[in-house]
Amino acid sequence: MWDRLEHAQGPATDLADLLAQVRADDWDAATLYALEQRLVGDAVHSAAPVVVPLLLDVVEDPALPDTGLMVWLIGRIAWVARTARPEAIDPAWPDAWERALPRLLALTDHDDSYVRAWVPSALAAAVDQADLVWPVLRDRVPVEPDAEVAAALVLAAGWLGVPQARDWFAGLLDADAVVVRMAAVLGLRHLGVPIEEAQLPLLVEGFVKSFELDTVWCVSGRRTTGVPGLARELGDDVPTLRKILVSVIGLDDVLLRYHVMMQSVDVLHPSMLPAIAAWLTDPDPPNRFVAGYLPAAAGTDAAPYADDIATRLTDWPPSAHAAMVALAVLGDERAVEPLVRWLPEGRTTLVMAEGDFWTPPPLEEVLIGMRAHADALLPAVRERLDKSADEAESAAFRRVVEAWQAPQRQ
Repeated sequence: MWDRLEHAQGPATDLADLLAQVRADDWDAATLYALEQRLVGDAVHSAAPVVVPLLLDVVEDPALPDTGLMVWLIGRIAWVARTARPEAIDPAWPDAWERALPRLLALTDHDDSYVRAWVPSALAAAVDQADLVWPVLRDRVPVEPDAEVAAALVLAAGWLGVPQARDWFAGLLDADAVVVRMAAVLGLRHLGVPIEEAQLPLLVEGFVKSFELDTVWCVSGRRTTGVPGLARELGDDVPTLRKILVSVIGLDDVLLRYHVMMQSVDVLHPSMLPAIAAWLTDPDPPNRFVAGYLPAAAGTDAAPYADDIATRLTDWPPSAHAAMVALAVLGDERAVEPLVRWLPEGRTTLVMAEGDFWTPPPLEEVLIGMRAHADALLPAVRERLDKSADEAESAAFRRVVEAWQAPQRQ
């Protein structure tokens, strides 16, 4: 059978072994990753309609524990089907999905809360069957013992966008669990009901609780935590998102503050900088590091905080590096001395470490922007040029020198 099917990487013959591992409860992260790479992409291939019922067999088998991630995988495929071009969806998929839905709906009552926690992320993709799905979500919420799962059910209903759910969402604004109340506000927003200023404290409280729960969000086949999850739920209501983040950044929770600041770079706005800059003197070094890096990402909007940033130049090394980058982006003279020490070290970018949450502008661009301080920086740049064995890198530094010298030739 498998030799007649295809997945994202070609013939589906390798799926038999991967699924055998899953059925034998002999799978690990590598197995899950391999399945995801083959089944999730920008198309629904012919293997997907065959794989989904087999994955459901695994989840429904009481002898197999820890099968929630199989539901997650089904949800990922379902969201691809929802968003892909019609011609990229195998003709067998709609029937397979229709047959899978009753089984997924039954899993809302599964004994394993981790399985139940992933079901909403799959059901949220069932927009064409929303009239079938949302009543099950509605009826499950009052009897769901896990507040996190209940919130995910409500969020899924929001993504289905059923107008009849409006009164139900409104009734949930008085729910006991704050994450359920938050989900109800977001569900109403999906139906076009604006978020009121008076609801912001609720959203802040719910957002903080969602960090504690870690996996509340139900979006695009993923249950995305933190700022990215909230941003997807709020959509184009970025002003509300920023108000929530400013409030959370102001809370006295070191770990929460660090993660929220780190995840805020994509929605950074001048209105957020006072709250961020306030933590440049945080007793916690990682918070000082993030509080220094984010003004760098804000560019010239961070100019009013240059003096505060400069106080970090002699701080814990990552924090000092962040301050150097921020001041260099501003073209501030106080970045010159640390740059002179740093440039000969062989660095080719301003990134402090691989995987940083924000990528600074190219070093070449930043140095050219510091033209006013070219005389002080030139010896370090020339030393870097002398050491460089990479032609592309050398060419970049030569362009810096040429840009600095260009006005003198005019």
